[in-house]
Parts: sequence; C-alpha cells; structure tokens
Amino acid sequence: MNAKQVSVLTLAILASSSVLAAKAPTKPVDKWTCGDFLEIDEKYQPNAVFFAEGFTKAGKPVDAVMDVDGTLTVTPRVIEACTQNAQGSFVDTLNKAKAK
Repeated sequence: MNAKQVSVLTLAILASSSVLAAKAPTKPVDKWTCGDFLEIDEKYQPNAVFFAEGFTKAGKPVDAVMDVDGTLTVTPRVIEACTQNAQGSFVDTLNKAKAK
C-alpha cells in the first residue's frame, strides 16, 4: 500500500466520520439498528454505508481501495430493507444487501 492510497483512505474516512457525527448515533456502527441508520439525513446515508464497509469490527481499515460505485448501488437496497425492519441490525442488513 503506497502513501497516496493511505492518504486517500484516511481523508475519506475522516470526511465520512465528520459528516456522520452531526446526526449519527453515539454507539459504534456495528451496534447500529436499521432505525439508527434511517435517522441519518438521506444525503449522508451513502457515507454511512461507505464508512461501515470500510472498517472491521476492530476499527481497522479493511482495504485501501473503496468501491464508491458499489456503495452507491447497495445503499438503496439497504434503505429499502431497513425501512421494512427498523429494529434489525444495520451491519447484517448491509451484508445481506451486498450479497444480492
């Protein structure tokens, strides 16, 4: 992993986390319910998906390359599934939506 990839990843994560901090739940993303995700302003929901995909439960980056197009594709599926089950786990819902 070169320095440029690390810099881009770090900036993306910091931007996502600062945007989410305005209205995001105070609990860790792996503890969010779909209801917590739906409370975020809809224009920032792709950032939440992007952020949740970018980290392991240990809080370490998964990969230096993030799939922006994939995130934008899966976000509507996550929103639809979360709307149907607001008490469900956000991370589980995200993983199921990615598997489709």
